[in-house]
Amino acid sequence: MRARHILLQPDANRDANAIIVMADSIKQLIEDGSEFGTLALLYGTDGTAQQGGDLGWFSEGDMVQPFSDSCFYGETGKVMIVPTQFGMHITEVTQKSRPVKKVRVAYLSRRVEPSSETYQSKYAEAVRFAGLNNTYEKFNTAISEQNLSKRYASDLTEDQRTITGIESPRALVRWAFEAELYDISNEIFEFSNKYVIAVVSGVREEGVAPLEQVSTEIELEVEKLKKAEVIAEEFRTALGDAKGIFELGETMGLIVQEAANVSFTSVSLPSAGIEPSIISAASTLDTDQLSEPVTGNNGVYVLVVNSIQEEEEGADIASLKSRMMIMRESQANYEAYDALMEAADIQDNRSTFF
Repeated sequence: MRARHILLQPDANRDANAIIVMADSIKQLIEDGSEFGTLALLYGTDGTAQQGGDLGWFSEGDMVQPFSDSCFYGETGKVMIVPTQFGMHITEVTQKSRPVKKVRVAYLSRRVEPSSETYQSKYAEAVRFAGLNNTYEKFNTAISEQNLSKRYASDLTEDQRTITGIESPRALVRWAFEAELYDISNEIFEFSNKYVIAVVSGVREEGVAPLEQVSTEIELEVEKLKKAEVIAEEFRTALGDAKGIFELGETMGLIVQEAANVSFTSVSLPSAGIEPSIISAASTLDTDQLSEPVTGNNGVYVLVVNSIQEEEEGADIASLKSRMMIMRESQANYEAYDALMEAADIQDNRSTFF
C-alpha cells in the first residue's frame, strides 16, 4: 500500500474542534481540485509535509490500527479523514499492490475446572472408601476390585517436603511418622485437586535393614550384574575377530558414540551418564587400543581412545591452585558444620512442627 496524508495536530492556537473543522475544509479543497502535495506542505505538521505527505509503501499492520484499516479497506484515490492518537489525518491511498488472500485465526480458550459439586462428589467417594476399607487387607482388596490406581511414596524421611504428584505434602509425611505399620489415615488429605487416603505399607528403622526389607533391591542388583556378565561375554567373543571399534559395532548391531574432552577428573560421559569406571578405564588406554568389556552403572562398554592431549608444560599452576583453594574452602565450611552437629549429638525435631 502507498498513501499520502496531511497530519493536523492541536496546538496553542487550535483546539480539537478547530482541527476537525480545518480537516473538513482541506478535504473539500482537495476534492475541488486543489493539489494535495501543496496543501500538505502548507498545513502538514509531521516530517512527511516536505514530501507532499507521501508515506511511501507500507504493509498491513505497519501503521496504527485506525490509519492502517482506513487505507487497506479504502478505495484508491478517495480522500478520507482518519482520527488517530497522533491527530487528524487527511488521507489518500495512491497505489495498491496485487491483493493477497489472508486468513485471520482466533484462539478461543476456556479453563475447564471441577465444580463444587464435583469436589463434593469426589470427597464423598473418598470418605466412603476410607470408612469401608479401614484395614490394610481391605484397602488393597478394594483397590484391586475397583481398578483404582495405587501410588507409592518410597523411602520417605521425616523431614521430607516433596512427594511426586502431590503439592505441599507435609501433613501427609507428619502423619506417616506418627502412625504405625499398616495404619490407614483417619482423615482425608486434600492436596490441591486431589483427595488422598494413605496407608503405611512399610517401616525401615534406623541402622542396618533386615534382609527381607532390601531383598528386592538386592535381587535387582544381582540381575543387573548377571546381565552385564552375559553382555561382556558377547563382547569378548566379537572382539576376537574385530579389527576396530566400528567393525565391532557392526558385528554387535550397536552404534559407535563419541565422547570428547574426557579427563580423569570428569564426572560423567556424554550420552552415558555418571560412569566413573569407564572414565577410569579410558585413562589407562593407549591411542587406538580396544579395551576389554567394562561394566559401568548404565551398561557394558568397549572403548577406544582416539587421541590423548597431554597437559602443556608451564600450565597456569597458580590459577589451578586458586580454583582448588576456593573449592576446598567451600567444602571445609559445610563439612565443619556437619562435624559440629555430629559432635554435639543434636537431634533435629523441626519436622514435628513444620
